[in-house]
Amino acid sequence: MHSIFKRYSKILSLTIICLAFLCVFNWITGVLLRKSLSVEFELEQVYLFGKHRYFDEEIAKFSFNLKTDLSKHYNWNIDRIIPSLNIKFNSNDGRKNEITVWDDLITRKDFSHHIINLKSQKSKYFLTDVNKELRNKTVTVLFNLSFMPIIGFVHKQTLEVGSFTLPLSYIPHHKIKH
Repeated sequence: MHSIFKRYSKILSLTIICLAFLCVFNWITGVLLRKSLSVEFELEQVYLFGKHRYFDEEIAKFSFNLKTDLSKHYNWNIDRIIPSLNIKFNSNDGRKNEITVWDDLITRKDFSHHIINLKSQKSKYFLTDVNKELRNKTVTVLFNLSFMPIIGFVHKQTLEVGSFTLPLSYIPHHKIKH
């Protein structure tokens, strides 16, 4: 007859193996259930463009319209989705720059935010360049989604949604606080 410790050991081992199998199955189905991304982006205006008051760099802020439906991306393994809007551009010396100008955190239980419909949304963060090469620069707009699963690895999806050219001259910003 087996001792009580051997019986508990076998039950615990079987439980751990079953949980590991379920976790792997959960992760695989989450990968297989990924959906394609569709986003509508429109630049409204660049309302701030100039030199930063305290730092030796160029800054820009703009307003935009953004529309997408994230509800189809939620499945039983996705807990949170972090959408973000990034600006990508190359410096004159060839270095690649990517700056986040807007982001959000949307949980599975927050159904009212699964459909993003932003109108005249101002960028949360400055588009900055310490090399001061933003004047008349054409930048690319990327929409990123970071998926936070309950079990498994974080995965990302990126879509290029547009581009725009920054102004040739600075826009006065005397009354705007940084």
